[in-house]
Amino acid sequence: MGNTLLIAAYAVLWVGLLAYIGWVALRMRGVQGDVETLRDLVTERERQTEARATKLAQSAKLAAQTATTTPASEAAKATRSAQANRASQSAAPKRRVR
Repeated sequence: MGNTLLIAAYAVLWVGLLAYIGWVALRMRGVQGDVETLRDLVTERERQTEARATKLAQSAKLAAQTATTTPASEAAKATRSAQANRASQSAAPKRRVR
């Protein structure tokens, strides 16, 4: 009788241990899937950030090229705009504020 209880206790212990190991393995599989999803998201975010940085650098380069190639035309536009503003202000009747 003593050996039978000892064998039953060992069997219960092994079944419990194997069930726990199986449960931990399932949890690890779920965590690994979450980690892979996060890696994909981080990679995608890095790609988007690099694309934005490249686009900004290209825009800055284009703006610099435009500014160095046509400063006279930009100055002429600014002068015409200022003259038009002055003309519209002088044409409007002035009102006194009391």
